[in-house]
Amino acid sequence: MKKISRYLWILILFIVGVFAAQTYLNKNYDIPDLTSKTDYRSNYNRRYGLMWGGHALRYYLYRNSSAFDTNKTEYENFIKNIEDQTLNKEFLNSKQSIVPREDFKYSLISSVMVTSEYGSTSAQEFFAESFSKYVSSNNNQKNVTWYLLEHFFTKTFIQLKNNFSGGITNINKWKRIRDLIDEDANKVNKEIKYDINLDQEKQNLTPRDLGYTNVINDNQYIYGFFNRRYVTDTITNLGKQIFSPDFKFSDYTLSRIGQQKFGRYAKKLMTSTLYNPYQNRQHTQQTKNKRFNSIDQLDKYWKDISKFKTTSGIEESSIQIKRNLDAAYEYDKSFIKEDLYEETLKLFNIIYKIAGDDFKKIFINLILTNDKDIKGIGDATGVNGITSTQSLTDDSTTVYSFIIIRNKSFESKENQHQFNWSWFSSNNRFQTLNHEFGHVLDVYLSRDNSFSKLFDENDYKLTQQGILYAGDTPVKDVYALVDKKKAMRFGHMSGCKCCC
Repeated sequence: MKKISRYLWILILFIVGVFAAQTYLNKNYDIPDLTSKTDYRSNYNRRYGLMWGGHALRYYLYRNSSAFDTNKTEYENFIKNIEDQTLNKEFLNSKQSIVPREDFKYSLISSVMVTSEYGSTSAQEFFAESFSKYVSSNNNQKNVTWYLLEHFFTKTFIQLKNNFSGGITNINKWKRIRDLIDEDANKVNKEIKYDINLDQEKQNLTPRDLGYTNVINDNQYIYGFFNRRYVTDTITNLGKQIFSPDFKFSDYTLSRIGQQKFGRYAKKLMTSTLYNPYQNRQHTQQTKNKRFNSIDQLDKYWKDISKFKTTSGIEESSIQIKRNLDAAYEYDKSFIKEDLYEETLKLFNIIYKIAGDDFKKIFINLILTNDKDIKGIGDATGVNGITSTQSLTDDSTTVYSFIIIRNKSFESKENQHQFNWSWFSSNNRFQTLNHEFGHVLDVYLSRDNSFSKLFDENDYKLTQQGILYAGDTPVKDVYALVDKKKAMRFGHMSGCKCCC
């Protein structure tokens, strides 16, 4: 390999962009909105790219719904009505439209099943919001979508990781991923298939069971596709990613299709959100032999992994899980500290059921902060948290991630508000924690399986909390902190930040 200037090795290209949610008090309906825009035409869009877990999950949900088979014609007519009013005929009749239209078809039904407008802003955010729903839901909130997510994260995801390595660099790899999901669909219990035309008499849940508290006239709840605002914004978000940054689905577009006609079908799509196929029946097996039985055991595990010695010979650890959780509680004692412990334990036990000890190869730190803003990430002022990831610029593999979360994101009232308006998929007050680790799991899926563990004692010494997050600004180039010889082995590094 030719010798290349050391300055090139520390060059960082931020190419995925920043997604951030913030509440504007003067906005109609007080609905949280994006504070930054993304160039959907970048390499990291739609079918190909580095972090592909969200694309796979969207296809999986579509594949395990009646939109794929029993009600296929009806659903595709619904999609065609949208496309006819938003896309020009020349494009619709071209070969170039075939793949993106397929993408749009399974992405839309996925945003019905996993109710989260934020999840519709990108495939990466959809993956994180879906993982958050899976981890954050209590027993009352478990509907047919939850059981599909359980199958995906405990079975399908593991198959994908075992069979595919690194990013999607060509269309043939994506086709093989779809083939695996098609084969896996035969193993999904028919009881948890999502029926887009479910008989309402079979519904055994209420919106209140799901956690919604926003009731309007005649005891009606306005979450998901029951909310016209969610419909127009979500379809617009998906169209921008898949078709064009100029794509727009407005109230006027809806009126051209026919509001009553559209509304009736949109409600039919939502029927199975109020269905639990296993209500009053034990389905989910209790996890035996949990990886972590206490917060102290979890804390010790990460301390042991991230040990290093200071210049004076004192042994320290870079990753301090319990210390961060305790600091978050001291910042806001409106919740019970043991509840945060239990949520964190549940989260890591689920992660280790999915990824095992390999997870330590991708995750390098968790930082909780009292700062009002996390700066240095574009104009995403007020963001709840970020997952910062570095990877190779050829899209071949991710390398590692660290997480920063604002303690303020644990406010129960604000989480409920954003859940009511279908911005986030969960009203769990600690959902930001679960969301950000969903990003890391997505990053883990895209990591080349041949990579050995990169970090050693010297690396952890250089990636302590105070170094990764100096003041109120995350470090831009973690790899510039560590051994340059190690960087030489992997070529240029690239960075991305996903936020909520």
